[in-house]
Amino acid sequence: PPNDETGETHEGKVRFVALGYQLFNIIKEVFESGELDEVPFAYQNGCNFIIKKIHQGDYDNYAIGSKFARKTSDLTPDEIAEVEDQMVDLETLLPPHPGIDKVESMLEAALSGGSYDTDPIVSTNTTVNESTEDNITDTVSVSSSTVSTDDQHEDEADQILANIRNRRKNKNN
Repeated sequence: PPNDETGETHEGKVRFVALGYQLFNIIKEVFESGELDEVPFAYQNGCNFIIKKIHQGDYDNYAIGSKFARKTSDLTPDEIAEVEDQMVDLETLLPPHPGIDKVESMLEAALSGGSYDTDPIVSTNTTVNESTEDNITDTVSVSSSTVSTDDQHEDEADQILANIRNRRKNKNN
């Protein structure tokens, strides 16, 4: 339906859509069934995907009426240019990688029921003097002496999984 404020619709426009469970299942079932004769997302002989939103009580339902159009169609050169102009590298939509230290602290917090530092302090000091060089050397030697082997990582992973299972078991009891 048109936007209440602007009157604008989504018809004929390229949009990002967060595929919820209902829409994902519709698309998955069509691909698995093999009922499409053509690749639905192709510029030539592709299929439109029609999304119907129905309000049911307090929730929206997309499962009734959402489908691939049965008739294939070709995009015009102008439509192809519009699509290509609006294409985005999907990787740019992902959040930044948090890094191993943050993931480990988040996991530890989840296992212990504690909290983790959401904004770790990062040193931006770029001046190097003798004492800094000594500290860097000490840090490197300590770091290299504490490197774990693959077997130790596997043992740690097994222990983490056991802790998670125990927490869930205790939570359910």
